[in-house]
Amino acid sequence: MNTLNEQVNKRVVYEDDKYELILPYNIASICSIAPQWCKDEKIKEATVNAFKTGGVTYIIIEKDKNKAGIVHDTKSKIPLRFGGEYALFDPLRDAALNINWYQKKEAKEFFSDKPVLIEKLNIPYSLKERLKFDMPFTEKEMRQFSEKNDFAKAVYDEIRGVKGQNLDWEKFEGNDNTTVSNDGWFFDNMNDDEIGIMPDGEGILIITNEQTFKYKFLNLNDDDDWAYNAAMGYGHYYDDCEEMDTEELNYMNGYLTPENRGRLQTLRELVGEPKFTEQELQYDEGNVYDFLEKYFPVESDEMSDDWLSSLGCAVWRSRAQATKQEIDDAKVFDYDERGRNTEMYVTWKQLLQIIGTKSVESFYDLGEIELNELPALYDGWYDAWDVDDEGAKEMNAAFTKMLDNIEEDGVDTIRDRVKRNESFIKTLGELGFKKASGWNPGFSNRTPVYNWKTSDGKSIVLANITVGNYDHKDETVSFKDESQNSTNKGLMNDVELEDFLEYVTNPRLPFNQEEKEEEVNENYTNKIINTIINNIITENVRK
Repeated sequence: MNTLNEQVNKRVVYEDDKYELILPYNIASICSIAPQWCKDEKIKEATVNAFKTGGVTYIIIEKDKNKAGIVHDTKSKIPLRFGGEYALFDPLRDAALNINWYQKKEAKEFFSDKPVLIEKLNIPYSLKERLKFDMPFTEKEMRQFSEKNDFAKAVYDEIRGVKGQNLDWEKFEGNDNTTVSNDGWFFDNMNDDEIGIMPDGEGILIITNEQTFKYKFLNLNDDDDWAYNAAMGYGHYYDDCEEMDTEELNYMNGYLTPENRGRLQTLRELVGEPKFTEQELQYDEGNVYDFLEKYFPVESDEMSDDWLSSLGCAVWRSRAQATKQEIDDAKVFDYDERGRNTEMYVTWKQLLQIIGTKSVESFYDLGEIELNELPALYDGWYDAWDVDDEGAKEMNAAFTKMLDNIEEDGVDTIRDRVKRNESFIKTLGELGFKKASGWNPGFSNRTPVYNWKTSDGKSIVLANITVGNYDHKDETVSFKDESQNSTNKGLMNDVELEDFLEYVTNPRLPFNQEEKEEEVNENYTNKIINTIINNIITENVRK
């Protein structure tokens, strides 16, 4: 008989000599059932979150292992109305790994060998799941399967050890592209679209060309095939990396080591900026790189390439690992790559179960029901963004190298460079340059770009100059002149600052081809001035 306290705080849903399934009513009940979950604050917090969030929370106790876990009903929100879909959560293990209950996979594998709990919790299992978890079929079910067709009867006879005419397996090949044989040479020389069957005392070995296996048994389209190859390390994919957009530089805050954060804060103070707050470092996007490109555009631009490359390689590894895990979780039968062929083994009992539930009539039909069908791998590929320790180390190494290069110049030089940069920006403003937006061909998406345009008030563009990188260490400028009269349409890199200022302050107007070839002189300057005066007079006369 339960005590009053037990009646109030919990309800025993099921109990036998191995398991106990309990519905806790409150946190106090959970702590009394599994006190080990409430000793550590982090573990207790994870337990409380699992209890409070989403559907109904049950506790299962494995008596023989002296172990408890949370069974979270992800479908039903009403206690004892079992939804059939569950997630398992082990606070002691999963909290330490920072895994939340909603990140856990369904619990079907755990319950697959517990028929009483399956029935109690109303858990459905598909044929693929029964095969994958090696769940036994009853003798009655097997007899019923054997009555499906001649193929099923032959397999059932093989299981029972009955010898007879039905054990002539060649009659169940199904078509000319499916061959039953024990000849290893034959399988090594099969046609690309052929399926080979090698029977033995325990079952059959299915042998196909690699591409045929992926198409027939895994149900992969072209995109999924790419993701599969990348995850499994086939071809050139094994050492590939993702190409990262420069927008990812906005999120570098979250990857910096404490040491690099500290050095960054010191650099902020050197240039006269206040230290980043913890909020800014943790959650504000783009502020770190915006600061770097403002004061140290050359060094930060060089660092960004290495940073993005390391991030891209780390993300690739993460996606490959996640996709491979998805493949392993989804496949029913193990298979091996042997040269140009792929081999998959199916026992006679498994084969009878397949025939009975899928109405398979021949070995050929096994290639039509996608025995190991995988989910859409390509779409899931881009869901993974984890960065492993190797990637984080490489990214911080690039950041450290940049800081070393900056600090190498010394405090006075750094401050002087900051003043030069401020003076340059001020000069651009005085000349009429304004900060440009959008994409500017020839310049990095992260480069601060300034543009200067003047016209005669009608259709003639007098000047159209775009300025990108200013290296205030070497005092050089990168820019391009797209004015109508410009003979320098391409990008001009690393031009001396003095030469740049002389270039943009030299008046320019469109002129004829023969005049383009003449050196700009006093007469040309006078022509420019006269043209401007005439335009003004004409406009006033019109008014």
